[in-house]
Amino acid sequence: QEEGTEKNKGEEATTPPTRVLLIDTHGHPHLNRERQAEYISSSEKKVNNNNNNLIALSCAVSQSDWITTLNYASTSKHILPGLGVHPWYLDSLSPNYLQDLEMLLK
Repeated sequence: QEEGTEKNKGEEATTPPTRVLLIDTHGHPHLNRERQAEYISSSEKKVNNNNNNLIALSCAVSQSDWITTLNYASTSKHILPGLGVHPWYLDSLSPNYLQDLEMLLK
């Protein structure tokens, strides 16, 4: 009897996944400015060599790093920017932060 081909009484036969991808969706690689070029180059090579469709999310932590986050994400088709504000930095928001964010998102 082959595994996963017959159903046991009332149970569905399942085949375990052959590959599991773990994605960290809480990253701030754009903040490690000293190693950005090295990180981007290394990440691109790994994604291209493994023929994967992996996407990284680079999360802004404050209004002051929105542009940095967008610039970092623009270096690779595998990096998406996440613009927002960590609660620790709420007091640093400008009075026009919503308008600034809307302008960047257009």
